[in-house]
Amino acid sequence: MIFVYIIEATFVHFFGEDQVWHEDIGAQAAVGLVYFYASVIIVAVSVCLIIFDDNALQKWLDRCCFSKDPKRDQFDDLTEELSEFYQAVQGTF
Repeated sequence: MIFVYIIEATFVHFFGEDQVWHEDIGAQAAVGLVYFYASVIIVAVSVCLIIFDDNALQKWLDRCCFSKDPKRDQFDDLTEELSEFYQAVQGTF
């Protein structure tokens, strides 16, 4: 709470009394909380996507000749496999 008063005093000192809105501090705090919770949700969803979703290189490895699954969806020829590999590497990095 003292931190808010220090910030207000700093604003009054630099900008004058007419630039400080005392009645809007609660609204500003509410908006700040909304932004904080929204950013936490966005970070949590991003981490979940990174952990649980396969990236392009993992998807390529599932289809290439080094795959563990014998019933995989194979590439038609080597040129398609290499072009998909280059795209996967570019998409990963």
